[in-house]
This record gives sequence, C-alpha cells and structure tokens, in this order.
Amino acid sequence: MEEAESILWYKLMWHFVIMGWKSEQINSFLDLVLNRHYTGCALYYQDTVSNWYQSVNKMISDDSNLVFTKEKKQDTTLDNYIAEITSSLGGKQAITQTDFDQSKVRLENNKFYYNEREIKTIVILVDNIMGGTSLKNALHHYFINGSEEDIHGKYFPCSTELKEKGLKNLNVKVIVKAIWSFSDVKDNAESLIDSSFDLSIECEEIIENKYKWNTDIKTITESLYGKAEKAKYLIFRQKNMPCKSVFPKKVTDTTNLIGLFNRSKELK
Repeated sequence: MEEAESILWYKLMWHFVIMGWKSEQINSFLDLVLNRHYTGCALYYQDTVSNWYQSVNKMISDDSNLVFTKEKKQDTTLDNYIAEITSSLGGKQAITQTDFDQSKVRLENNKFYYNEREIKTIVILVDNIMGGTSLKNALHHYFINGSEEDIHGKYFPCSTELKEKGLKNLNVKVIVKAIWSFSDVKDNAESLIDSSFDLSIECEEIIENKYKWNTDIKTITESLYGKAEKAKYLIFRQKNMPCKSVFPKKVTDTTNLIGLFNRSKELK
C-alpha cells in the first residue's frame, strides 16, 4: 500500500492548495475529520474485526444456530473484512454456512428445522448498524409477513412458511451479530421488529453517540466549504466511504482533483 499512501498524501496536500486554506482552515479540517468523526473503523479495526470473526466461528459450530449474512450479494463491506481477516490468518478457510436457503427450511410440531438441524437461534451477520433502517428492512423481509417486496434482490429469498408461522410461535430468537453499533440503536433493538420475536444485538464495539451530526459539525463544515448536508452519523470505515452527505460532492467525488475519501481499490 506504499504507492496508495503516496497518492493519498498528494491528494490531501493538493486539496489544501486548491482550497486556498491557511493553517487555521487546515487545522479545522483535521479536527473535523480526525476528532469529530469516528475513525476507529478505518484506523484501528483489525483486532475488533478479528474478535468478531472468532465469535462468529463459534456460533457456526453450534448446530442449534443458523448463521447467515444480511444480504446475499458479494463484495460487500462485510465480505471485504472477512477476506482480509482470512488472509491474515494464513489463508485459512473463511467462515462458512453464511447463506440462507429457503429449500432447507422445515417446520414440524412447532419446531424449526434447517437442513434437518433443529434451530433455536438465528444469527444475522452485519458489519455495522448505524441508523438501523437497512437492518429493519432485512429483518422484516425474512421474518415478518406483509414486508415490502425485495425488488432489487438484495436478500436471500425468504421462506413464506417461516414468516407465516412466526418465530415467536417456534420459540426461535434472533441475534444480530455486528462489528460496530451505536449505543442508541443497540438499546432500542425491539423497535426494529415491533416485538414480533426475541431480538438482541451483539457487537464487538459500541460507537459513542457523540459521533452524531450536530450544529457544531455544520458550522465547521460550512466555514470550510460554504455548505454542509446533514448526516445522522459521522463514521469512516476502512472498507467503505464516509457518509457522503456530510461533505460537498466536490470533496467526495473522486474524479475531481480535490476529491478525497477513496475506497482502497479505487487507488489502483
């Protein structure tokens, strides 16, 4: 990544030059990015992701657990984290059994069987939970009748039989296994599913609520760029871009000379 790091330093310096900033503005920018935003996901994530990975492997080893990722599509932020951890472990096999196949579902005597294993706990894997909207849509798709149609095909096909019976009647609980989560989302987990089943959120690291949009952030951003858009949370991730709405497009559009916050693969 030495070449990529050189490109990043060049773009950062070029950003300051084009914007015509003096030391005061540069210090405000550094404060905005390094202190006002949560950067742990981008700078110090390896141990946190590794602990999450090991915990998930233990869950998979329990036959009474059904473990799968929230979305079926590949090359997600979560996939990238898993690939990196697998590589760091010497290329050992990545966590498996993370698909959901509706054809393997069987309900009998108010019990839930998946691939002939009786399931007591469903574990949904996610990288982070910020506002909770995406997670709520997924939970409703898999487990609650009357949910919106998955027109974009983001999720695994659901089991109509499972949704009609309901997880409460089957005495099955759901755990959302996240790497990061904000404390208010974790504390209000029941609001995601309207108490339709027993839901808990487990995460390796809680992000403090101070990393939320506020008037101070708006003032600093507008003083630097003349405008600012509201975003619920302020977070940088190693495998993804920050909330684009915080900064003007000229800053996040990587085709511009002063565009920052690239994905790592965009540096090639």
